[in-house]
Amino acid sequence: MNKVNLIILVVVIVVVITGISIFLMRDSRREPVADIAKASAEFKANQNFRSEPAKKLVPQLKIGMTTQEVEALLGTPNKKYEDGLLWHYTLGYSDFISVGFDPNGIVQKFGGAYAHMKSTENSGK
Repeated sequence: MNKVNLIILVVVIVVVITGISIFLMRDSRREPVADIAKASAEFKANQNFRSEPAKKLVPQLKIGMTTQEVEALLGTPNKKYEDGLLWHYTLGYSDFISVGFDPNGIVQKFGGAYAHMKSTENSGK
């Protein structure tokens, strides 16, 4: 193998390895924006039996979101407790999503159904 072919082979290998690394490093858990918007619309439109869209929406919840951001994602909660600092969204029968805010309206915690699908920013909770 001559020197030029060897250089070309090395360049191709580097490009392939770089491409594979970039592909593997991307966040495969993120849903496309259109899928999130569709799930959000379905969730807001149906007050009962909305577990399926919740599976896509719960991972979008993040510590530090505002009440406005949560409401844009999930809609109006079914119930508010603790002077509006704790919101519950009914998913069906006994499943729910619970979102807790501080007095400034910033998400401090969330849980309930699909809590195991939390964003990595809430993994310590």
